[in-house]
Amino acid sequence: MENTTRKKIIAGSAAYILGMQPQVKLEGTPKQIKRFEEVLNASKDLYCVLQEGNNQEVKQKLNQKRTHAKKFYDEFGWRWPF
Repeated sequence: MENTTRKKIIAGSAAYILGMQPQVKLEGTPKQIKRFEEVLNASKDLYCVLQEGNNQEVKQKLNQKRTHAKKFYDEFGWRWPF
């Protein structure tokens, strides 16, 4: 994956996590898209819990995000930045 594509993915992901609605077109295998969606949604869930100040759910959401980030790494070969 070229560096500019990765930068666009990261920027769009950050915008989505922050609650915006970025326009990003993804291409890949169904497994790759699934892994990306999982880690992206887990990151957004963690962000939302942190914003709400719900400390009871932070550990659970953080563990979920870590699990999905590992699967993302296994699929793409680069670390999830969030």
